Amino acid sequence: MNSYLDSLSIGGDPRVFNQFLAIKEELDKRFHPARPDINWQYVHELCISLFNQNGVDLQTASWFVICRQNQAGLDGLNEGLYLIHKILTQHWQTLWPIQTHTRINILSSLSQQLILGIRGTTFVYSDLPILYQIEELLKNINHHFKTLEIKHLVQFDYLENLIIAQARQLENADTLDNNFNSPELSPTINKEDKNPTKIIDIALSTSSPSSNTNESIESPKTYISSSISLEPSMKKTSRQELWRGVLIGAIISSLFFFILFYFWLSELKNNDLTDAFPYIPTINAHAGSLIEQQTANGQHITKTLNSEQIDIIQQRLDELTLLSPIWAQRYGLEIITYLNEQYEDNTELLSFTQLWKNNLKINATTDEQLNQWSKGMTELDGLSQRLDSFDGNPKSYITGSELKSIIFKARQHFNQAKPLEEELRLLEKQPTQNTVSDYEYQQIDNHFKQLLNRYALLRSE
Repeated sequence: MNSYLDSLSIGGDPRVFNQFLAIKEELDKRFHPARPDINWQYVHELCISLFNQNGVDLQTASWFVICRQNQAGLDGLNEGLYLIHKILTQHWQTLWPIQTHTRINILSSLSQQLILGIRGTTFVYSDLPILYQIEELLKNINHHFKTLEIKHLVQFDYLENLIIAQARQLENADTLDNNFNSPELSPTINKEDKNPTKIIDIALSTSSPSSNTNESIESPKTYISSSISLEPSMKKTSRQELWRGVLIGAIISSLFFFILFYFWLSELKNNDLTDAFPYIPTINAHAGSLIEQQTANGQHITKTLNSEQIDIIQQRLDELTLLSPIWAQRYGLEIITYLNEQYEDNTELLSFTQLWKNNLKINATTDEQLNQWSKGMTELDGLSQRLDSFDGNPKSYITGSELKSIIFKARQHFNQAKPLEEELRLLEKQPTQNTVSDYEYQQIDNHFKQLLNRYALLRSE
């Protein structure tokens, strides 16, 4: 996952995206009196989707850390702090929000939430390696805060001390000492009091002419340790174990190469599928350079075109005008439908296709946005009907405060869902193009995409 986090870019203001509002709404459940359950998987998907579209900002990154801590415990906390460390140490100057006091508020709130999560966690001895990684990340983060002279404001040092205390407590635990068993003595090292020696009597009988035949000769006794008698059998056993280990190793190696070969064939098969999907041509403002690059290929480019060539170019351009405005969305939905039908047993692929479709829904115009204009018109229609009822009835009237209240409600609905026509009208009123900020262009682009995504979803139902 860290490789994915390393590939993320730094983004701008995320408040224009639906994902940002959806994350905030879901996490606000933490402060609701009824304490409803938070869908952490949904929050994680929203964060990833927002990272892919806008890039990383400090607020969304802090929500991502809280989400991963609740999803995966210490592993999730380590992953989230890795992202925080990356954006703080490498992109502090360009990170959104720009205001330092707003950044401090976000980081202070994050540290408090993480401390609550740590206090509610029970640690075991096997957690020490991940605790060491978290401790190192927090140490580097606090060093950066110290350089910026905001360490005492964000309270990350208290979080670091809490992690250090948990790690030292696990280090000093005596669980391993209480369960320690000393190894048994080797069977080749024997004590005389436990292993009696074997006695072998060797009778020496000699026939000497000068010796007495009835005289008995005391035979010497040789003492042999039992460990020596066990040595040949032990060598035999060790050889058997050696051959058994070699055989098991050969079987495991063969099985490993067989599995590797199987996945290699599967990869070749999957490559055939991915190659079947055509690439979308790159479209940018420099279409002329793209045409020159594709038509050159070492040949001389003529400066004149005959009528046949012009007709072909006209056909290509006419094909572009015939494309549906939701061609991209419909193309993606058709691919998703095909994959779901052909690979219904592949859970990983089904999870990916579901995530893609959920992202399309998240980036579509919401029901609330869709109904704002209708609600505003309903307020005005009600006012119009009420004014019509005054005709012929001189005693009927409406107060100024009532009229202001009705107009205010209608304006509120209209302002919450400004139509694209109004946004384009305001854009056209700008005296020069240089006065239009990138933020305004991004807002209009997102509005177009949201409407087209919603329209594509309606067409696909």
